[in-house]
Amino acid sequence: MARPLKKGLEYFPLDVRIFRDDKIRDLSYRAGPLGELIYIKILTLVYENGYYLEATIEKLSKILHREIGPQWTKLERISESIHACLEAGLFDKTLAVQGVITSISVQKQYLLSTVRRKDIDITKYWLLEPSLERPADGSLSIS
Repeated sequence: MARPLKKGLEYFPLDVRIFRDDKIRDLSYRAGPLGELIYIKILTLVYENGYYLEATIEKLSKILHREIGPQWTKLERISESIHACLEAGLFDKTLAVQGVITSISVQKQYLLSTVRRKDIDITKYWLLEPSLERPADGSLSIS
């Protein structure tokens, strides 16, 4: 029996300079440390699933509210933090309105992290230019 194909990632790199990134600084200014935590938690949910997460902002807010715990923050603050992520440009706004959470940077990292995998499907909600997709030989070059 063949091993089932893995869809998501087991782990992903987190840049040690993340808090010096202009988009993260913008998020922090808008939503504080809660916004930073929300962003990292969303990344884990996305990468666990692959390179996108099909969830409305309302549904995602409820998921994160359960994970963080109602004693620490209100559902509305989580929703505001998600919107702050969108305003900072960390996720694609157009797709988020349609109930899909992803971004160009998420998709680039997914490609880099799955370079040795064969037969991954990157047809849904793809934002990257076709030139950045994986060639037939499986090699990958992203600057």
